[in-house]
Amino acid sequence: MSNKGLVFAAAKAIAVANDVEAGSPYRAELQCVPVGITIPARRNEAADTLLFVEHGTLEVTIEGAEGYLGAGEFARVPAGRFFAYRNAAGETALVLQLAVPRPARGTREITAIVATAAA
Repeated sequence: MSNKGLVFAAAKAIAVANDVEAGSPYRAELQCVPVGITIPARRNEAADTLLFVEHGTLEVTIEGAEGYLGAGEFARVPAGRFFAYRNAAGETALVLQLAVPRPARGTREITAIVATAAA
């Protein structure tokens, strides 16, 4: 299988987009985060990072600011900022981590706020 398709890594993460080395500026990874596991601090200098929680609850730290994300919620981490997260619930969390390149100079950045609809 080429590196431009789906890649399974130890059944814990699945690459769902072409990786940077394959020429794509986007990188997406679906991660299963077991109870109590912390993903250590990291940063992406070249791209913003979106963290979208599909299932479970994460405690997220971005440049020292802490908050919680539940299923259906997301956080945007600006390029160059340190971030970490941990599973803060009693079940495995499923999180999509997506790297999104910064817009080129001279373009306008459009930001949308997505709210979770109450049932």
